[in-house]
Amino acid sequence: MNDFVQTDEPPIEILYIDEKAADIQLGKLERLRGRGTTIGCSARWTCCSRRRARRSRRTNLMPPVLDAVRAYATVGEMCDALRQVWGE
Repeated sequence: MNDFVQTDEPPIEILYIDEKAADIQLGKLERLRGRGTTIGCSARWTCCSRRRARRSRRTNLMPPVLDAVRAYATVGEMCDALRQVWGE
């Protein structure tokens, strides 16, 4: 038996998120994808990362990464661009 049981502990509230929130977020995602910014960003990211990789492996890739993020590129698109340069 546990000697240190609290009897006056309030019940834990369970977080419930309405399914409408998921629909709203999915709608926002579809509008974002419809703008086509990620496709252009992916091409720019690929070109930039290849050029930087050819110059030096010590080149700072953070500025083009931030540009890609600001253009709403996905993590997958950025990783694909880096895989094209350096492989798996």
